[in-house]
Amino acid sequence: MIEAKEYDVVLTKSGIEATIIEKYDSEPLYYAQRSDDDELISLKSDEIKKIIFKA
Repeated sequence: MIEAKEYDVVLTKSGIEATIIEKYDSEPLYYAQRSDDDELISLKSDEIKKIIFKA
């Protein structure tokens, strides 16, 4: 399992690139902003494929 921190940029298994805005203690673990359209989304930890940029 990949664990991201706030402001890390991640790539999801579905191909979405997003910046982590907030990290929570329970699932969905992350609140993130998509890079392509600025939409705010919730992510579960098992949806993250890799961390593109570490803050």
